[in-house]
Amino acid sequence: MTGKNQVDRIPDEVLAEQYYRLIHHLIGEMQAQYQTSGIAQKDMAARLGKKPSFISRCLSGQTNMTIRTIHELVRAMNARLEVIVRPLSDIPVKNRQVQIPTSGVTGHGVTAGTLARAGNAAFASTSSAATTIAHAS
Repeated sequence: MTGKNQVDRIPDEVLAEQYYRLIHHLIGEMQAQYQTSGIAQKDMAARLGKKPSFISRCLSGQTNMTIRTIHELVRAMNARLEVIVRPLSDIPVKNRQVQIPTSGVTGHGVTAGTLARAGNAAFASTSSAATTIAHAS
């Protein structure tokens, strides 16, 4: 803390890296579920009233998806999205803070600096979340 009623600000670079890791993990889980589901992208698209190209962009990480879109895609794969939010105190110290490269691409054509400048840390509050895609029940 820097003062009586002030709190330390989380650096934009840390938020951006945590956001990137969350999105990368989520897309990886969705891709794995897609592979095991046996459902074709054109069938997923038909189930959701979307174009197959939209499904392809989502599963490749080329579009910024809303939570609703993620949920719908997962349901179209006959699965359920589950998110667990854990306090940082429950996470091993080595996973709490990460160092990020100061230049270069972090993935999906977006640099950490771009995410930070854009304020694109919408999922930062769930950065410690374990994301699971489970079979629908």
